[in-house]
Amino acid sequence: MDLNVQHSHQPSQENGFTIKSFAFSRASSHFVPQRAAPKQGAILVSIIRTVDGALRVQILAVGDDQGIVTLGDLPVPIVKSDIVDSSCSGSGWISILARTGEWSSFQLESADFTTLMLTPATPLSLQNLSFIPPIQSSDPLSHPHLDEISLLSVGSSHVLLASFAVGPTHEITLLLWDLQYSVVLASHVISIPSTVHRTKRHGISLHFGGAGPDLSQALLVLSPGSQPSLTNGDSGARSAADSAAQKSSVLVVPFSVPPTSTIANALGRAPASNKWIAPSKSRDSQTSAGGVNDAQDKVLKAMSAAVDSKRIQGADEAFFAWVSEAQAKVDSANAAPKKLAAKLPLGHQFVKRVLEVVLRSPKNPDADILYSPKVVRYLLEKRLVSAGMVPGGLFSALRLRKDWASDCLR
Repeated sequence: MDLNVQHSHQPSQENGFTIKSFAFSRASSHFVPQRAAPKQGAILVSIIRTVDGALRVQILAVGDDQGIVTLGDLPVPIVKSDIVDSSCSGSGWISILARTGEWSSFQLESADFTTLMLTPATPLSLQNLSFIPPIQSSDPLSHPHLDEISLLSVGSSHVLLASFAVGPTHEITLLLWDLQYSVVLASHVISIPSTVHRTKRHGISLHFGGAGPDLSQALLVLSPGSQPSLTNGDSGARSAADSAAQKSSVLVVPFSVPPTSTIANALGRAPASNKWIAPSKSRDSQTSAGGVNDAQDKVLKAMSAAVDSKRIQGADEAFFAWVSEAQAKVDSANAAPKKLAAKLPLGHQFVKRVLEVVLRSPKNPDADILYSPKVVRYLLEKRLVSAGMVPGGLFSALRLRKDWASDCLR
């Protein structure tokens, strides 16, 4: 049997390298605009590191007739250099996990049914997992458990994470995350086979081999991990462990996952997720210091003044007046020829500060809570809100205000 080259593609970043690639059938690639790619063929999504250290996401369509077509070559707005794993779903949810535990996620989507764009979601900072080097480590790359992490997208914004909890354990921790709402939907632990050698100084490598077409089980490969260099005094320990360390195992991991991400499935999951989410002091300090443009800062001040004056309707009016003005600018920008699709500027930090204003609790705990649900429901409908944006959890805040409609909004 001969292999013949049908089509070839010249990469836009010739001196860069591919971190990870994902392949989907055209039919399962729900994020691809209908007008942008042929109905048959495959879609390739690649995360690329350029020669200058920047990250980019490249989306290609592979068809029999049109060859290889570039659908997008988008910059990724993060600067993490040491990436341990990444994931991508047919719905366009991309996640990138750094060695430090910083987990960034984005959604590929189209505002004009032609051009793809990358929209950031709420970032996470993980903790209590073995692959994250100790803060006091002088050489993070010498950490013996660097390879004890693997991600697998299981549809929508759901990602299955495999690692070990910090400490002397022989059980793999499996966490099913919904990155849209920053919560763990389910967790489970499984013991490693006795043939796999893992100690404090001898880690293993975890790798998901893929999920079945029905998204009901996945293969998890356990193999020898990267080992830090040992001193002469440790050479005996290495030789004693070598025979066990060279053995690998494959586990079948059954799981059940909702077909789509919904608020209803995320309700009540935040407390169980806190064990794995590090306190976001750095992100909170950045938010309080700014992170919004002048127009957004102006509307936040107007909304805050209205709430302080107990004019909740005034806060609604200020926000939606800004939305109307910003939408008019977006429509004007999109009408211009040869322009990339613009989108309403509703970034993570701005949305979080809006929620801080409209969900502000009175200083006197006995005072009535003045609240209008209009702004919160608008943001929920735009799928811009995650549970961690509000101290104590979004769902608790909505229930306190008896806003059941927003609480159950899908």
